[in-house]
Amino acid sequence: MDFIGSDEVGPELAGRPRIRFLNLRGDQRVNVGLPRKTARVLVYYFRLLRYAMTAKPKIFHVLWNNKFEHFDRTLLMLAYRLLGKKIVFTAHNVNIGKRDGTDSWLNRATLKFQYRRCDHIFIHTAENAGGTGDGLRRRQG
Repeated sequence: MDFIGSDEVGPELAGRPRIRFLNLRGDQRVNVGLPRKTARVLVYYFRLLRYAMTAKPKIFHVLWNNKFEHFDRTLLMLAYRLLGKKIVFTAHNVNIGKRDGTDSWLNRATLKFQYRRCDHIFIHTAENAGGTGDGLRRRQG
C-alpha cells in the first residue's frame, strides 16, 4: 500500500511492512508567505499527478480533498479515472457547505460530479448509521 502524506502526516508509517510512505506534500507549516504556499501547492499537485500516472496501485483511497476542492472534485477525479484508477472516497461530511451555511450551486455541482465518479464512498458523519459516524455506500452501476 502506498500512503501519500507530508512531514506531519504519515512519517510514522515509514519502514512498516507492506506500507510505502510517500512524502509528496513536504513541509506544511502555516507560518510561511503566500509565494511559498503557492509554490508548494503547485509542486504537490505536480507530484501527485506524476505519481498517479506511474502508480502500480489500481485503487486510490482519497481521505479528503486538498486546498482547491473544486479542482480536486472535478479535474483531479477525471485524471484518476482516465488513468484507469478505481476511486474510494471518504466523505467526512456529505456536504460541509450545507452544514456551515456556505453551500452554493457550484459546491453542490462539484460534489455531485465527484461522488458520481467514485466506485465506493465511505460516509463518515454523525447522522449516518444510527449516529455512530460510520457508514458505507457502494455506487451501483
